Amino acid sequence: MRNSRSAFALSSLATLACLAFAQAPVKPAPHRTSTTRKSPPKNDPQDKWEVQYLYDDPQGSLRLTNLQFPSETHGIASGVLTTHQKGNVLRPETDKETPVVLVTSNGGKNWTQIPVKAEANSLYFLDDSTGWLVADDGIWFSNESGRAWKQISKQKGLLQVYFLTEAHGYAVGGDQQALESFDGGVTWKELSAATEAGTTKEWTTFSAVAFDDSDKNGMITGFSRPPRRDDEPDVSNPQEEIHRKQVPNVMIFLETKDGGNTWKPQKASLFGEVTHLSLTTRGFGLGLIEFQQEFFFPSEVYKIDLETGGSERVYRNKDRAITDVVCLPDQDCFLAGVEPLGQVHPSVIPGKVHILRSDGLENWDEMLVDYRASARRVWLASPGVGIWAATDTGIILKLHEH
Repeated sequence: MRNSRSAFALSSLATLACLAFAQAPVKPAPHRTSTTRKSPPKNDPQDKWEVQYLYDDPQGSLRLTNLQFPSETHGIASGVLTTHQKGNVLRPETDKETPVVLVTSNGGKNWTQIPVKAEANSLYFLDDSTGWLVADDGIWFSNESGRAWKQISKQKGLLQVYFLTEAHGYAVGGDQQALESFDGGVTWKELSAATEAGTTKEWTTFSAVAFDDSDKNGMITGFSRPPRRDDEPDVSNPQEEIHRKQVPNVMIFLETKDGGNTWKPQKASLFGEVTHLSLTTRGFGLGLIEFQQEFFFPSEVYKIDLETGGSERVYRNKDRAITDVVCLPDQDCFLAGVEPLGQVHPSVIPGKVHILRSDGLENWDEMLVDYRASARRVWLASPGVGIWAATDTGIILKLHEH
């Protein structure tokens, strides 16, 4: 299973947009919802997320930005290491930032820190050896399990790539970039469907691309949002942020059912952004929507029926800001997020990490997580067996099942 993440049908996402984002952003409407269950859990209560890696140097900090596990043994995390440089009478104190990757070849028992030349927006690994690092200045490639990298493209403004083979892949980013490559990411061409949606190039960002495990059904999602004078949040005045009106985006969906030979565009007006998708082979997918500013709930998770296109909300909690979702094949689904501090989303202060599990999507069990884990964002990664989590505060955890 490649990264445990893939896209669901276009009709499903269109239904999701219509149902999820027509609601008013301030007060929650009555609804049938799932429950967060703490005891007695159906899953083993002794299962625990334990720390495998913790950056604890008092002279610095590590901000992780992504995590990949292409197999049970091989994992790669990207991040930025900040080290404090002491000053003297001639030179003031400074902080030095170094982009790095962490690599493990034994399932996370040991991690090796390797400096790289560019800060990663995201990673994508096709297998244990072959991977791509997406940075602001272009794309970097590794065929040495992430231990050595070379820049292969200077395509700027990209956020994510997804490769079906070592040669054939897709990239998404700002300025309406939805691109395709047939030479491993060296050169790129635009997908015509990206402009057929009819949005303004400068206002449009494609933020996610994924395929299912058959590599036939794929999805690219994005949004178009005109700039506002108050786009930059004022973290010094949280009350003003709470009452700052949020406006809907134009959500864009590009769908393929033939492995990328043809793409069909569709768009819908909605609040929030679809930030993560996960597809199972059991006929349903999960979609994560994240909200900002004055929304009562920081996020919502929807179950999508891949046969009928219907959707229903399966989780939302004002005290849980979910930042990633993953369903394992023929197994449980997981939600990862943080306990937000304050009413402004996303919070600038790290909160306690929470990870939930469900085997039927009706009830969600709060899992035991090491007390040291706090973050603003959490990422999940699984090759299909075993699952890991990484935080933007320099912690990597693994689920230990009993």
